[in-house]
Amino acid sequence: MKNFYASKELLRCLGLLILFVLHLPSFAQDGWTVYSSDALPEDSDPVWIRTSDAGSITVIDDVDISGNKLLEFNTMTGSDQLWYKTDNFPEPLPLGYTMVFRIKQNNLEADRLIEVDMHINGIREQLLIGADSILKLQRSGEEVDLSGVWSPNEWNVFRISLDATSGESGEVNLYMNEETTPVLTATTTRTTGSKFIRFGDGNNTTCSSLIDFIAYDSGAYSPEASPLPAGLIPGTELSSVATLSEISINGEQIAGFSSETFDYQIVLATDVETVPTVTYTKTDANASVVVNDATGLPGSTTLDVTAQDGETKNTYTIAFTYEASVLSNVATQSNLIVYPNPVWSEMSVNGAKSIQKVEVYNIKGQRVLLSPEIHSTSTKLDISDLTSGVYLVNVSYSLNEAEVFRIVKK
Repeated sequence: MKNFYASKELLRCLGLLILFVLHLPSFAQDGWTVYSSDALPEDSDPVWIRTSDAGSITVIDDVDISGNKLLEFNTMTGSDQLWYKTDNFPEPLPLGYTMVFRIKQNNLEADRLIEVDMHINGIREQLLIGADSILKLQRSGEEVDLSGVWSPNEWNVFRISLDATSGESGEVNLYMNEETTPVLTATTTRTTGSKFIRFGDGNNTTCSSLIDFIAYDSGAYSPEASPLPAGLIPGTELSSVATLSEISINGEQIAGFSSETFDYQIVLATDVETVPTVTYTKTDANASVVVNDATGLPGSTTLDVTAQDGETKNTYTIAFTYEASVLSNVATQSNLIVYPNPVWSEMSVNGAKSIQKVEVYNIKGQRVLLSPEIHSTSTKLDISDLTSGVYLVNVSYSLNEAEVFRIVKK
């Protein structure tokens, strides 16, 4: 099976059942039907009809891309004629058609790589890809010599579109390597009673090529109007990067920010009433980001990042809390003192009653520090290893009696 650069098979899996798709030699994506060379064309689905037993047609391993398959097409006797054609188009007939294929020369002695023949809405055009770098539209008679521009024995992508809307003539555009400007345009008036597309050798010449894929769709499309599915051409895979390279609060970058750290605590002065503005920079420009601002303070702003592939997602959470300039004892009555606050390294706890233990929790409710059994009215805790932020200190006297304080770790 193909590994789609890392794998054309991955593209097939999008929106389809993996176990089913992994055995298909053709698949549909974004309107395109793609023959992917995993099997002979006559064994694919939809099937390509083989018109003769001439030539040598095999499926081989791609020596450049592990797991990828290629169709080896050879008609080297000079008298062979071999076409692979689709079924006749059903009514209503398409008014235009586009074929795209990735191909390179195989046997360097061959006259051509391949021929492509389109019979659309009563109009016909036939593309001849010459081993001499000449691209010829046989029915209109137009051609272009691209010697020095492209090498037939290297991989290239060809796209031919035929717009036969009028039924009297057809506008033909030929593109290379998905560039937006065609390398050849023509008008064909050759009529036909056939209703199919086909590829192969129909001129009693010699053809030899390796074909990676053939994509086709009804409608005459430029690369810009209807791009190929991402990943079909090597190097066009959808990115899976769903991270940010920077987050700033009111224009100031978060100190110590890391793209792989997703939770942050921002301590605000007690007089701040407006939710801070959070801005960001994407690691991959193709990712999308949705910012969900905190509805009030204290509160949290989240940034939901989705990669270009639409599957990989991450969420950054910015928790805004207030700075505690004085002790904030949430118990109704207490003789307990926790100091200093803010604290840098060592925190002291003094009270009138015997303290059993002290626990420190982050704002997510996760316990990050637990003292040993104390059984004294005072103790000290080293919290230097904790990151800066707001924490809750739970001081327990017994199983049923405790008090909670908020501290700020600097």
